Amino acid sequence: MAATLSASLVPSCACGAPTVARARFGDDDIVVDAERGLLTISRDDRVVWSLQPGDVGTSGGGARYLMEFGMFDIVEDFDDAVFADALVITTATDERIDVEWRRGDDVVATTAVTADDGVLLTTTAPGASRIFTGTTCAPDHHFLGLGAQSADVDHRGQIVPLWVSEQGIGKTDDNEMPLVWQVLGRRHTTHAPIPAFVRSDAVAVVVDTSAFARFDLCKTRPDRASFEVWQDTQVVRVLSAPSPLAAQQRLSKVLGRPRPLPPYALAPWNDAIFSEAEVRAFADFLRAEQIPSSVIWSEDWRGGEPSGALYRLDEDWRLDREHYPTYEDMTATLRAQGFAHQVYFNTFVTRTGDVFDEITAAGHAVRTASTGEPVIFSGPDRNFSPTALLDLSNPEAWAYMKREHLQEALRLGARGWMADYAEWMPIDDVALASGDDPALFHNRYAVEWARLNREAVTEAGLLDEVILFSRSAHLGSPAVVDVFWAGDQRTSFASDDGLPTVLPIGIGTATTGFGWFAHDIAGYQSSTNDPTTKELFFRWTELGAFTPVMRTHHGTHATQNHNLRTDVETTAHWKRYAEIHIRLYPYLRALAVALSGADDVDVGAGLGSLPLWVPMPLLYPDDEPSWSLKDQVLLGPSLLVAPVLAEGLASRTVHLPAGRFVPFPLPGAAPGTFGASREALTGPADIDVASPLGEIPVLVPAGGIVPLTAAPAQTLLEVDDPDAADLSSTTGDRVVVVALGAPGRFVEEDGAGYVLEGDGTALPDGLDDEGGLDLVGNQRVSAAGVTFSTTGHPATRRIRVLFR
Repeated sequence: MAATLSASLVPSCACGAPTVARARFGDDDIVVDAERGLLTISRDDRVVWSLQPGDVGTSGGGARYLMEFGMFDIVEDFDDAVFADALVITTATDERIDVEWRRGDDVVATTAVTADDGVLLTTTAPGASRIFTGTTCAPDHHFLGLGAQSADVDHRGQIVPLWVSEQGIGKTDDNEMPLVWQVLGRRHTTHAPIPAFVRSDAVAVVVDTSAFARFDLCKTRPDRASFEVWQDTQVVRVLSAPSPLAAQQRLSKVLGRPRPLPPYALAPWNDAIFSEAEVRAFADFLRAEQIPSSVIWSEDWRGGEPSGALYRLDEDWRLDREHYPTYEDMTATLRAQGFAHQVYFNTFVTRTGDVFDEITAAGHAVRTASTGEPVIFSGPDRNFSPTALLDLSNPEAWAYMKREHLQEALRLGARGWMADYAEWMPIDDVALASGDDPALFHNRYAVEWARLNREAVTEAGLLDEVILFSRSAHLGSPAVVDVFWAGDQRTSFASDDGLPTVLPIGIGTATTGFGWFAHDIAGYQSSTNDPTTKELFFRWTELGAFTPVMRTHHGTHATQNHNLRTDVETTAHWKRYAEIHIRLYPYLRALAVALSGADDVDVGAGLGSLPLWVPMPLLYPDDEPSWSLKDQVLLGPSLLVAPVLAEGLASRTVHLPAGRFVPFPLPGAAPGTFGASREALTGPADIDVASPLGEIPVLVPAGGIVPLTAAPAQTLLEVDDPDAADLSSTTGDRVVVVALGAPGRFVEEDGAGYVLEGDGTALPDGLDDEGGLDLVGNQRVSAAGVTFSTTGHPATRRIRVLFR
């Protein structure tokens, strides 16, 4: 942190200790007032953080961690917490202020205030089992983030435990332990808890810990937030900023931004399973139907077989030559057709699998502390077989997995995989090879699993060809996860664990640093509900097209789920939305470049690094309802996406912040539908929008500019066929949607730009019946109060501008 540091002390004549200490760390002013019992951080005379003695507490004791099927029943046995009632300033220098929190004459804990990527409050209590700190809750504070949270977007009024776990099949509405806790999730059960948030007064906060944490966000006391961490040190990083967007951008820098992904990430991904012949036939089907796709992934490359109504994967680690006898030739053929082939990995070592003896004999599995034998639990395979877990703290196990399995898949021709699970790391009676405390390594296990996968690809020199996707995460994950996917939703419209949960998960993870997001189209789990219906597939596809990564999954009931080949109408529906998704490539690619770059990078809309799914309050912070909206999201800054998330609906209410919005001209929209309308809407307002099955409301705010390719590519890989519509075709002609009413600009990855000047809404002369105007190369057109220009384009590029 580039900071100007200064500090001063005001001594106390009565006790010899200072009563006030002041410091300035960059834009932040720190004041510690012992007489008032208050530590504050302010920016521009605005208090952004306050800590007082009653917030700081510690206790001894501990907990037991019961684990079954990746779910945890954590039995707490802590002593009553002791909270401070006074503070004493011990030192203050240009680089730090030290505070003792006391109860009577006893020191409860100490806090060091330092500057390092924000203001760090490092509270320690040697020998304690847990530490509490806190801050003020103002009546207008909202809390966005905390990772993959499926129930809420604004977490104010919630007590949120943060512990990596299976999400459960279905969820309760609270955090009480259900009778069948081994299967049923709770409100905040998640595989990707991130102890970080953006608060609505332009403050981002990270609690730097890998331990179990619990945030009480104005629930117990409406005027206080409390942060509980189960270790003897708690580090709170406070990142103040001039706006919530700037706070999120500071947060994403600290958490780690994603690497630039290969362009084909922005084409549709499709899954195909059962056999090599089926995969080849599916690839031929996609190309014959001219359905855009750049990825085929086969989860059963290690084997699988029907189990009643289900299709269950084998828990082997090596290629199944019965299912995929000529895998190398298959991947080469797919690549020639414009498909990267992806596979599947996890870290389970199942007794019936092909590596159990090899791994356990080598000492590569997590071991019990009492006997030294591998920890064994019921695994996720069809028979719940006895299963061990790879010890990712063991360098030899790490190297073995990387060399013998991950890099072997790359040598065979795979170009990515689902890096699944990583939530089942047990705690009780566990001894890790590294000697790490299992309770502190558990959440890190998810991060290390992603880091191992990234390392395998990096060392193979294939970062430009390979894409990985993960569902489990914790602090450190955004920097090493390529694509985060939402996990195993139920194949239903259920609000606890079905389609509606995708948006809260995507919004929470976007806030906490995950720029690339995906979800299973159309759900995964059918164990407690019906398989995917046609309506569900249609609605999930519509949302998928306006998601950074549009990806299908066969689900547990693969032969019963409605899918894109079930009937002709569904194939046409999927094709239409796959074409829309891939045509957005110029828009999304520029935003992806900005996402991975510096905040001042001059591509996209000039807003710097943004997650590809943008939470609405980051761009509309003064719009109070946006902070709690769970059913709308922005794809980039210029597409407001409002999917239909309930069964049987033909309309939905769309919330508009202040300003002018126009319907996005949805390609293929039937006359009379919202996507074919040119009627401008004005917010703030809640507007009922007709949304029959097959249509999704998408709007463009005033000043929004959305470039699309004039025609859909078939793949975003390069292929040898000169007539193929591959990545090179995306450099061709454009269709550009321009929403009048405010200035705007957009710059594509190669510097080709679009500039809208003025806030007028008058349409230029010469528009055709679609509201379009055809330009060539770089031109300038004007109307009353508005000018639109194209710059930096090839002289022969045809640009059709749709003014709205």
